[in-house]
Amino acid sequence: MLGAPRNTVHLQPYHPAWKSMFERDEAQLQNVIGAYVVDIQHVGSTSIVGLDAKPMIDIAIGVATFDHVDEIASELKTLGYLRLRVKLDGKVVFAKDTDMGRTHYLHLEIYNGVHWNAHLLFRDYLRAHPEVVESYLQLKRELAVQFSDDVKSYTDSKKAFVDAILAQAQKERSESDESMQKKVYPILEFDPATHAMINAAEHIRPIDIPESCVVCFFKDVIDKLVRDGHARVLTELGSESGKNLVYEVNYNGQRVALFHPGVGAPSAAAFLEEVIALGCKKFIACGGAGVLDKHIQVGHIVIPNSAVRDEGTSYHYLEPGREVEADANGVRAIEEVLSAHGVPYIVSKTWTTDAFYRSTPKKVELRKSEGCLTVEMECAAFFAVAKFRNVAFAQLLYGGDDLDSEVWDARDWNKQWHVRERLFWLAVASCIALSAGEKV
Repeated sequence: MLGAPRNTVHLQPYHPAWKSMFERDEAQLQNVIGAYVVDIQHVGSTSIVGLDAKPMIDIAIGVATFDHVDEIASELKTLGYLRLRVKLDGKVVFAKDTDMGRTHYLHLEIYNGVHWNAHLLFRDYLRAHPEVVESYLQLKRELAVQFSDDVKSYTDSKKAFVDAILAQAQKERSESDESMQKKVYPILEFDPATHAMINAAEHIRPIDIPESCVVCFFKDVIDKLVRDGHARVLTELGSESGKNLVYEVNYNGQRVALFHPGVGAPSAAAFLEEVIALGCKKFIACGGAGVLDKHIQVGHIVIPNSAVRDEGTSYHYLEPGREVEADANGVRAIEEVLSAHGVPYIVSKTWTTDAFYRSTPKKVELRKSEGCLTVEMECAAFFAVAKFRNVAFAQLLYGGDDLDSEVWDARDWNKQWHVRERLFWLAVASCIALSAGEKV
């Protein structure tokens, strides 16, 4: 599993065993040199889910001072690590070799120093940006072919990419540091840092999943697809509310992923994050919405091109603001599909709220005055997460309950089986059109 001949570049696909190998090594190191250590971190390519790597574990060991380097070197030797002749200020390098070749590099670094921070900053940025991992993966594969027996040239040729990522990561961190000041209200305290304490991309491994994904709020439709054998399970996500399955459906020979996001912005955003980590990049959602214009009939389709952010989740993904826009290409794809099928629709602003039972008459009138035709609980969060994670997201809504009369009228909005089933398949077609990037 580990080991590469000296001065050769042989990449292996990411393997989850690398994480457990590091954890085993970390325990050994803590046991032997823990008295000198501030922190131990898994770094390098084997620490990035989805990234090919030379089969060697890179470990950063943070120390407060180099006063005890000789003692540390002596202890590490008992574990098979030998000090290399690498001369860098603030860094000492050790390596371990076996009959299979080199298996480990240890980077002894000043904790919170230049080398330590660069290692963690680069790793954390890639963990939070799957699209950057994909670019880095392609570069590494190309260079591995070009310099298969020349490690130095392979490493040197990656430097420009690595430096650019470090610069971008540092820029974003600086912006985050500047912005994190106490505001009058906590919801205004946006942090643009891409790496959080819990990151879906660090805990969920990419799988063989279509790029296109439909986010469907209609459990009845999903259940029927499963019963009829039209949806097969790809993987299982979960929360305290139970299992949440991710499916695949086939439409005209093309694969499309499918999942139910739960109800409400926090749940929807969390599941969207996790499906992005699985590998999906183009999303079309389908769901129902209350109408703020009683003339919109039950089942009539509304495409939200923007959402009023009257919820909390979006403020953790974007700077505070009144609205957030849907992906323009996604909206266009939906319009093309609906037009091709002769389905009438409206494009309009929607109102996203967290408080189902606080849609007061005055709030309704205010939202109507700024152009909202519908009210729901997830759009703003979906659009914000998508912008933050650099994926495409748009949504189809159908007119449901009426909030534009003197008394609320449910209008049996959630019993419209044929409307819901048809909307799902229109969402599937729109998702494929979005992914293809061409007119239907």
